[in-house]
Amino acid sequence: STSGGVLEVPILASARAARGQGHGSLLVALLVELASSLLASSAQGVIPQGSQGAVAMLVSSTDEARRFWISQDCRILSHCAPAVSSAVRDLNQRGGQRFGHFHTTSMARELPDPRVLPAGAPAGTPGRRGVLVSAALARLRARVPLSRGLTPAKASEALQYEDLP
Repeated sequence: STSGGVLEVPILASARAARGQGHGSLLVALLVELASSLLASSAQGVIPQGSQGAVAMLVSSTDEARRFWISQDCRILSHCAPAVSSAVRDLNQRGGQRFGHFHTTSMARELPDPRVLPAGAPAGTPGRRGVLVSAALARLRARVPLSRGLTPAKASEALQYEDLP
């Protein structure tokens, strides 16, 4: 059993036309950063006064969003780390109000220790906040816009192609 808690994200959605542009990944990075720094677990020894601590983020995923959540390091509960599974089990046993929806799958991920260095940081570098958000912003800036392709007429016009009679 863990003394840490769970940050529950009952719904995170974007308009269909805005999907695939990195906005959801940026929001998740922000949620994870905030939760890990403001709601850090007692195992990390950095629980702010009045906080219960958090070791995991729990989401309710629809079938169409499952790939997105997997890309955000979320896993179905049976495949989560023991500390995450234990924290979610404790949440379920305590009862209370849960925000999951029908026809969704519960998925969770471990919250990072805010004191842990980002990958590739030189030894001796102090851990810093904002690493996940910075990385998500860098991926967003480097993203190549999706091409919806050209219609046959536009493609032939771009290539200056003309049908012979």
